[in-house]
Amino acid sequence: MPRALFLIALACTALLALPVQAQVFATPGQVVANTHGIDATHNALLDRLDATMRVDPAARDAESIAQLLQIAADAEVWRAGLGGNRAQEVVAIDLIGSVYALAAFRLGRDGYDEETFEQLLEYRQRALANLRISVRESPEDQRPIMDYRDIAERLTEMAHYAQLPQAEEWSAEWLAAERLVAEAMRELRDAPAMNLARALNAHGWLTSDAALLAEAEAIYTSAPDQMGWRLQMQLDAMAAGIAPYNAPGEQFFFYRAQPGD
Repeated sequence: MPRALFLIALACTALLALPVQAQVFATPGQVVANTHGIDATHNALLDRLDATMRVDPAARDAESIAQLLQIAADAEVWRAGLGGNRAQEVVAIDLIGSVYALAAFRLGRDGYDEETFEQLLEYRQRALANLRISVRESPEDQRPIMDYRDIAERLTEMAHYAQLPQAEEWSAEWLAAERLVAEAMRELRDAPAMNLARALNAHGWLTSDAALLAEAEAIYTSAPDQMGWRLQMQLDAMAAGIAPYNAPGEQFFFYRAQPGD
């Protein structure tokens, strides 16, 4: 069966029924949980995921996250038994990535501490590894692109926070993901890709790449009234000679321009 049919079964029914805002801002796993599976095992996994979605999205309790991790583990077993059917394997991979993204969302919704950092790092790395494949092999499906972008950005923040060696690698992946999002959204709205400009600023500063910084400038100067506070905060920091991303020991980037900056 052509891959497109599996993708329709997995995503399109729910995706097309949602307004654009719901597609873009849905909690990780939310769209996947409300679709029809490609076989009985997939349906059962989706039913279980749907049940976890009925819990308060902000829930961080151990039981909720443990249920998600078990769904991911069972999805891995299902994937292993698909007999090399790549189209079905990609559906399984997408589900696994989405479930880990949701587990990370629940655990790290309000940040992290020494106790949860390693756990959250693992969930996000597993999500990224699976969503990377889903995005590459199912480019027509926009939903995993959004999860992929969010996970890559969060991992980049964690790398800066803990001075991890993957900082440049994940920053590059965040930038690549923002390019995919900008391309996917181009047909849905006629607006400059300000999130892409943020990623260009961050990666361009990190790697001392003037071309990326110039590309970002071309985006935000095309519509300065649409920059938003996050991009403006980056520009204020850069004008003061400060990196436009979170410093070591800081979970999130925040900069308030000082008088005289």
